[in-house]
Formats: sequence, structure tokens, C-alpha cells
Amino acid sequence: MIIVDFPKLNITQQAGLIGINTRPGQLSIKQPKADLNIQQPPADLKFERKPSKLTIDQSQVWKELNIIGPLESTKQNAEEGEKKVLEGMAKVANEGDRLMRIENGGDQIPEIAKQNTFKEYQPIQMEWIPSNFAVKFKYEPGEVKINAKANKPIIEANANSPIIQYEKSEMNIYLEQEPYIEINFDNVKYKNLGFEMHI
Repeated sequence: MIIVDFPKLNITQQAGLIGINTRPGQLSIKQPKADLNIQQPPADLKFERKPSKLTIDQSQVWKELNIIGPLESTKQNAEEGEKKVLEGMAKVANEGDRLMRIENGGDQIPEIAKQNTFKEYQPIQMEWIPSNFAVKFKYEPGEVKINAKANKPIIEANANSPIIQYEKSEMNIYLEQEPYIEINFDNVKYKNLGFEMHI
């Protein structure tokens, strides 16, 4: 049996390792609120007022007291004069007619003279001056009208742009473990010039 002793080659190696550190990017977005300016003008109010009115008419009282103005006095005197003239004319005509019929008999002249001399008796009458309801009142109530006109609000809006902040990502690559290789020989014999050496 032949035993052959071959040399051995031992190889030890270590792979390199790469380390990577990363920092992700950051994005920040802020949206400020819009600036609002709201103004509410007051309503337009318009008041229309009609004052109340009280009218007191005392003309009837003055008439009953025989206190009248010059115009009314002249008017009444003219009316009274016209009335007396008409009454006088009617009386004269009546007396003329009676005298025309004197031949029919009767004492027309003495009767006419008696009527012209003695007036008919007028009974005394009592009156209250002023009379009831001689003073007249008239009242007109006042009025208040309110006209209201509402005004629309004034709105001013100013939109603000968004605030965007961005930080880019970072990547750091480094050698975490260096590679290496180790080669060892075992059972290697070197023979030369009659001697043998083991390596």
C-alpha cells in the first residue's frame, strides 16, 4: 500500500463589509390661515315723524259771547240789515194791502198804529254761555315711520402662501470591515542536495 502525503494549502479569507448610514429627507408644509378682515357697516336708519296735532275751535264761544272780529261783524251786520229791509218791505206791503181794503170796513188804521206802537211780548229765556260743546276739539295722532336698510358686510380675504421646508436626505457609505485573505501551506517538503525541509 502506497501512502502519498500531499501538501495542504489552507486559505482563510474575510469578506469586506460596507456600512451605510442614511438620514431620510424631511418635508414640512405649513399653511398659514388666510387673513380675514370683516367690516359690518351699520344699517341705514331713516326716521320720519309727523307730530300730533290738537286743534281747539272756540269760534262758537266767541259768537255766543258776541265777541267777533271785524270781518265777521261786518258780515253779520250786512245780513241783519238785509233781513230788516226785507221785513220792512213786507210790512209796508202788508199795511198797504190792508189800507186798500179799508172800504170793506174795519178799523185798519188804529190796528196798524197799535201794532207799530206795542211790540209782541217776548218771554225771558235763560241760556248758558258758552253752551255745551261750544268748544270743539280735534286731535290728530302723530306718526313715526322707520325705514331700515341693511348693509352687506365688507369681507376682505388675503390668502397666505404655504411655508415649505425641505431637508434633503443624507447617505454615508463607509467600510465597516476590511477584507483580507490568508494562505497557509501545510506538509510542504522541500528537498535539495540530499536534505529535506518541512515548510
